[in-house]
Amino acid sequence: MKTSRIYWLATMCLLAVTARAAVAGDKVGRDKTFVVNLTSPISTKSSKPGDTFTAVVMQPAEFQGGVVEGHIRKVEPAQNMEAPKSRITFAFETLTLSDNTTYKIQADLKDVVNSKGVAKVDEEGQVIGRGNVAKRALFGAGGAGLGSFAGGMLGGGIGSLAGGLAGGALGYAVSLDVTASSHNIEFFPGTHFTLAVTSKGTDKDVNADDVRKLEAANEAATAAHTASAEAAQQQTSPSVDPAPQPSPAARQ
Repeated sequence: MKTSRIYWLATMCLLAVTARAAVAGDKVGRDKTFVVNLTSPISTKSSKPGDTFTAVVMQPAEFQGGVVEGHIRKVEPAQNMEAPKSRITFAFETLTLSDNTTYKIQADLKDVVNSKGVAKVDEEGQVIGRGNVAKRALFGAGGAGLGSFAGGMLGGGIGSLAGGLAGGALGYAVSLDVTASSHNIEFFPGTHFTLAVTSKGTDKDVNADDVRKLEAANEAATAAHTASAEAAQQQTSPSVDPAPQPSPAARQ
């Protein structure tokens, strides 16, 4: 069975890199506060799932000038015009430093200041709600999600796989979920995000495009596995025979 084979391969990879995982690059650390300056827009008007965005690190000083990249995962403009509510979900996924070292990261959104310098609102002045969506990969071994497994398969190298296993919240893809009671949500270049960043490891062969690919593969595989499981459950659920209907003679 294909799912079993993937699980077996992931288990073998886990065993192969356990020793390496302990020494995978972790310069960024865990829950380190970053302030980043958005350099491309994020908007329910123009952004589409899969679109990438970038931001430049302002703080802390040791990472200043580094480039953070991520992609849009879900866009929901308001449908109800009388009581509008819009939502956009996105994730920061890589941090590339001036020496071209790229770290895979997870980031929790702590605060936002729009491009006009106003805190806790978007460009239209709408107060935003924020949260973090942790979606566990359904494939994995020992807490390592398919995203980490796919890293080695997509050219990231054995080191990138080890880095995925060494990072915090193993097996989770963390997205930032932003909502507002408005027709749209917009963040223009110049917006400052305050993030709690955790390194998921690094390797000289890792690059931002590979990370985006593996995250997309992870999401697609999770969705396919969920659909397959639901279909199998429906097939095995006992059917209920309809109650017998009385004959015309019995009803008279």
